[in-house]
Parts: sequence; structure tokens; C-alpha cells
Amino acid sequence: MFTIRSLTAGEFDKFERHLKRLERPDRILRFAHAAGDADLERIVAGIRPGEDGVIGCFGPDLEVVGAVQISATHDHEGNKVAEFAFSVETPYRNRRIGTRLFERAAFWARNRGIRRAYVFCLAENVPMVRLARRFHMALEAEGNEVTGTLALDGPTPVSVGSEILAENLAMMDYQAAAQLNALEAWWRLPLDLGGDAGEARSPLAATDQRAA
Repeated sequence: MFTIRSLTAGEFDKFERHLKRLERPDRILRFAHAAGDADLERIVAGIRPGEDGVIGCFGPDLEVVGAVQISATHDHEGNKVAEFAFSVETPYRNRRIGTRLFERAAFWARNRGIRRAYVFCLAENVPMVRLARRFHMALEAEGNEVTGTLALDGPTPVSVGSEILAENLAMMDYQAAAQLNALEAWWRLPLDLGGDAGEARSPLAATDQRAA
């Protein structure tokens, strides 16, 4: 089960750990060069809460396994625009995570007055090119680089309400998963300090003790 929601500034460390888990070929596709860990730390440190955004896909262990970084700026006419930059760890590919991230990123951006979204990628990044086409981005190729452009509608009460609802539901899913993980960790604890270190807490073990 995957949960997709916006990251708070206090969770950017999860995003950084995700980027650092990317293998060298994936870093080249994501950043157009083999970014080192120090480069990734500077990228994360440069995110401006309130202006930029990060939407993450949380895996079963509640670590970020995929993300879209939304970097906002203004064009020469003063309109708000943003770059969408995607990354998904290898074990989690082909699960429509990129599609779900794109959908959420588009809502996030339009609700903050961003009128155009861009993606920049290498021509060899076939999954990213395919994703851009899926959302009908206008693509331009120059050399080995591809630029995708997508016009965004402005915010409406429906779009804002839809984002709020999606975020609240995602947070509920995240908190439920955190509680479940904590409960499973508790079940794996030894029964007591004098017990067998390998003996796990379980309903069956408790029944056996009472019978004894």
C-alpha cells in the first residue's frame, strides 16, 4: 500500500534519503549528471517551504520511495511557473506511482496560481517522456534533451477542496500505517527481560503461558 501526500518541511530528510538511495544511472536521468550526495543535500536545503513543494509516495515502511519536486519561479511576463522533477526508486517502478504523483503535482500547482508546468529530461529517459505524453504535455527536443510544457487552469473551489480532501485522507492512511507498524514492532518484542530473546509476543504465546 502506498500513500501519496505533500511533505512538510520537517519531512524533507525523508526526501533526501530517497534521493540518496537512487542508483547512479537513476541520478543521471534525474539530474542530467551523476549527482553526489553533497549535491543532493544542497538541492534539498534549497527547497523553499511555502514557495516550492515536494509530494512523496510513502512505502510500507513509511519511507519516501518516489517523489515529485515542484520548483516554482516566474517567467519573463511575471506569471508563476514551475518545474516538476520526478524520481522513483527501482524496486517501485511500473506501479503507476509516477502517474499518481503527476496528478497530485498538477493539483498542487494550479491551486497555488502556477499557470504552466515544465519537465526537463534527457531523451533517453523513456519513462519520463512517456509520462509527459500521458498528460498531453507539449514536447520539444533539442539535442539529447526534452522539454515538456503543460498549461494549468487556475484554482477553483472544487480543485482546492479536492486537494484538501486528498491530503486529509492520505494523512489518515499514513497515521494508520504508522500505528500498524508500531503494533507489529511491539508484537516482535521479547515477552520479558528474563525470557528467551527469540520469543516473540503473540496471541499464541500468551495462550500457552496461561495454560502452563
